[in-house]
Amino acid sequence: MNIVEYLEGLSRDIGRRARVGFFGLGISNMALIRALPRGYPFTVRSDAAELVPCILPEKVYLGARALAEIDEDVLFLSPSTRRDRPELIGAQQKGARLMSDCELFFTDEHELYAVTGSDGKSTTSTLAKELLPNSALVGNIGVPFTEAPISERYVAELSSFQLEYCVPRARRAILTSLSENHLNWHTSYEEYREAKLSLLRKADEAVIPISAVGEVGDLHPYAVFGRMPLDAARGLISAEHYITLDDGVIAYDGEPQIELLCLQRREWYNIENFMGAVALSSGLCTRGDIVRLGESFTGLSHRAELFFSVRGRDFINSSIDTTPKRCSATLEALGRRVFLILGGRGKGLSPDCMLPAIKKYAEGLALYGEAGLELLPYITDLGVPAEYYESFFPAVDYAVRSASEGSAILLSPAATGYGEFASFAERGDAFKAYIRSKFRAEGV
Repeated sequence: MNIVEYLEGLSRDIGRRARVGFFGLGISNMALIRALPRGYPFTVRSDAAELVPCILPEKVYLGARALAEIDEDVLFLSPSTRRDRPELIGAQQKGARLMSDCELFFTDEHELYAVTGSDGKSTTSTLAKELLPNSALVGNIGVPFTEAPISERYVAELSSFQLEYCVPRARRAILTSLSENHLNWHTSYEEYREAKLSLLRKADEAVIPISAVGEVGDLHPYAVFGRMPLDAARGLISAEHYITLDDGVIAYDGEPQIELLCLQRREWYNIENFMGAVALSSGLCTRGDIVRLGESFTGLSHRAELFFSVRGRDFINSSIDTTPKRCSATLEALGRRVFLILGGRGKGLSPDCMLPAIKKYAEGLALYGEAGLELLPYITDLGVPAEYYESFFPAVDYAVRSASEGSAILLSPAATGYGEFASFAERGDAFKAYIRSKFRAEGV
């Protein structure tokens, strides 16, 4: 169902033109606003202090007044909005409906291949879309739900934020990984895990990583995947199908599919993402499809992305690393000396898991933002030189000045970009543009 059909139905129900509002002006709500009928009045609400200039709403409520005087019949919320805020509870009690682009899209039935997990969602979704014939990539990566094209099937990446309030029925759903994340948003790890697992329980067929076997309870998976031999996987869990790693070859139920040496990206996490995509698309793609994709896929932006080299130093953008675990994985995968840029806004996670990797690989640290300040007490015990800056670009300058020849300047921040940037992608793009312009100005 699109927003026009939804508002027409709501207006019929209440006997007048429905009043509509939007809380948050991210990608999803901006797409909904663009889809409104020309001239339809709407309200904009945002915790931000300023309004996007191109928006011309009827009413605007910003900052501390973001949720004041709610009188809309329906309020479309950004995915990261918790609905237990007192103002939203009160609005619902007065008859307001809370909605999102995700919920609107899933009011219709689709052949859905859903992807969720703590890490690896975007890469797995992108790979699965390439393997699944006649499919479209929608949601958090790909096009917004509101702008989804007509397609035979859909691949949708779904966050724990979305799944807290909207659990669609999927033809097949995959959990890419499971570890502590977003504990500054969820009330507990148990709530976070349950949001993820709810998608798999409702799916016709569930795909899980072998690494998460202990977390899924009595869920019986359609397929499992992991970097271990077939016999070992069978000994851990019963499933209909197994995507495993035997003697350097990715296999499907023991049948060889592609050698690891044929993959463009062979970091352990990219291998697991690839295996997950094979599992999600099983029965709908051929071995030839798998080989062609493995040989051609070079990875997504902002994921251990080597984008610039100069004067014996490499610059690597891994802005997607918004958790300590992901930072640690990137450091181990690179396996080289780096000058590490850490910081932003944290997720309420302990940094302990990344400290050994930092001590092993970091020749120095540039810390910034709220998360950087929170990390200082942990870093001082590692014996790694570190400097703290309130904002991002001075920290980048320090890293550039301080990194030795032969090392890399790595942005693997272990925190979100919020505060200075709207997303990890905006932060990563800003980092790349800043470095290129900096050396271009020096005539490099």
